[in-house]
Amino acid sequence: MTYKLAELESILRDLTQKCDLESSAIVTTRGQMVCSSLSLSTTEKAISAMAASIQSIGVRVGKELGAGMPEVIIIDGAEKTVILTGFGSMILIGTAPVNSGIALIKFELVRAVERIKKVLNE
Repeated sequence: MTYKLAELESILRDLTQKCDLESSAIVTTRGQMVCSSLSLSTTEKAISAMAASIQSIGVRVGKELGAGMPEVIIIDGAEKTVILTGFGSMILIGTAPVNSGIALIKFELVRAVERIKKVLNE
């Protein structure tokens, strides 16, 4: 395991300890999984491809409506909340229980993104 990958995995572990996130992952905007703490029953290939598609659609909708780049995309599901944060060529995905403190999660995601950028030299 490379040093960078170990650092990224450490950032994901820290996220689950600092806020209500149950799992998280870092994927590229091209749909490739970088690392994750997703459950074993999750199909990482499918999740990474769908996250890239959602991010791409969010960017296009933001442009069309004059909203600019999306900071966070939230899927408020009946069972879980899914949060996507795009930055550069990467996307940070997190899942949280319904009725979680979204403000704290967003705060921790921003902090994690800054750490990830340092590791990836972005």
